[in-house]
Amino acid sequence: MNATEPTFGATPLHKAVYNGHVELTRMIAAWPGANLDFQGATNGYTPLHDALWHGYEECARTVVEAGASLRLVGHDGKTPLDLAVEVFGVDHPLTGQILAGRR
Repeated sequence: MNATEPTFGATPLHKAVYNGHVELTRMIAAWPGANLDFQGATNGYTPLHDALWHGYEECARTVVEAGASLRLVGHDGKTPLDLAVEVFGVDHPLTGQILAGRR
């Protein structure tokens, strides 16, 4: 479940969120031992970063609620909160959920 593919070093959870597959994201995030915080080699993004970056709100919310770290930093210096603000805006409920979880 935490195997990485050779091109981007992404896990199955990265692939699920990157493509907006909500049900697959839920299934993988619930697997015992799933690494919710694996940072891909290419950009250092976690599955949460990827979900936010691509605007997949439900995938992002699923990973947050599964217990993903809200503080990890990608190679570009961005945290999940940074991406949430960029993509959804400062007043969006998901951005608020991420901010509240960081406290």
